[in-house]
Amino acid sequence: MPVPDVAWIEQHRVCWEQTPLREMVKGHGLESHGVSLTLFARFDVPVPGHELKEITRDVHARCVQLLRLALADHAASLRVDIDAFDFTGHLRPETQHAPEVDAVARVVADQGGAPDPVDLRDSLLRAERVLREHGLHERVWDDKHPVTVG
Repeated sequence: MPVPDVAWIEQHRVCWEQTPLREMVKGHGLESHGVSLTLFARFDVPVPGHELKEITRDVHARCVQLLRLALADHAASLRVDIDAFDFTGHLRPETQHAPEVDAVARVVADQGGAPDPVDLRDSLLRAERVLREHGLHERVWDDKHPVTVG
């Protein structure tokens, strides 16, 4: 499947969000063990249920292609795990609860433990640059402040 073009990205208002992956460790407190990079794509189309699942599966697959492209040059010390498709519409207040498909990549240390902060930062900066170059917006689609592509 080819990487989605700018028109597809605009049609589905694709945006991304980074969140830290943290967990409580007894005796140590809250520890970071990576970052989650999530792409959100709208799928508000009026179709019957059986067709909707196929449409959302396609939207998810295209978002996974974008994640793979964005994280292709991750540091060797990192591992990228991409969640499988789930047929769930995600509703976020920042998009006025428009139904969205999400595709999630978890960037963690390849051998477990905490990832090298420099490797993680550099890989995520490259990923953000690739996503911006393809026309994605950060966190929420903002028509008043479009991303310049190219």
